[in-house]
Amino acid sequence: MRRFGDQPHAVPPLPDSGPSSSGPRSTSGSCRVLMVDDEELIRRMAAGMARRIQVDLVTVGTAGEALEVARSTDIHVLITDMVLGEGLDGIALAHQIGAARPDLSLVLMSGYEPSQFDLEGLPAGTQFLMKPFNSDSLSRCITAARQHAASRTW
Repeated sequence: MRRFGDQPHAVPPLPDSGPSSSGPRSTSGSCRVLMVDDEELIRRMAAGMARRIQVDLVTVGTAGEALEVARSTDIHVLITDMVLGEGLDGIALAHQIGAARPDLSLVLMSGYEPSQFDLEGLPAGTQFLMKPFNSDSLSRCITAARQHAASRTW
C-alpha cells in the first residue's frame, strides 16, 4: 500500500476493447484545475498546496457543482475523487465532463487502489493520485496529465 508522499502513478493501461456549503473556491495560478471531493478537509488542504505550486484550483464538493463549473469555466485539468457522496461517482463525472471537453486532462484520486475500480473507457494518460497526497505528488499528477492531453481521446 502507498504511503503519504509517494509518487503518483498513471492509471493502469486500459484494454482496447450534500452540496458544498462554501461553494467553489479558487486560488491563483497558470493552470486551472477543477477538484471535486466531498471532504471539506481535502479541499482545504489541496487549496493550500495549489497556492504553493502556483495552480489555479477551483474546489467543489459535489458532482453537480462540478458540472456547473465545467460549463461556465475554462478548466484544463479535472481532479475527481472516485467515491463521491450523492449523485455521480468520479468516473461517471469524468466521462460526462470529458465528453463535452475532449481536451481536458484527467486525474482520479482515492484512498483506495485503482484496481478496486472499473476504469474502462478512460483516456490514455489518466493519472491516479493516492490519498493522502502532498504538494509534490499533486504537482506531478497535474503535469503528467497535461503532457498527455494532446495525445488522447475520450
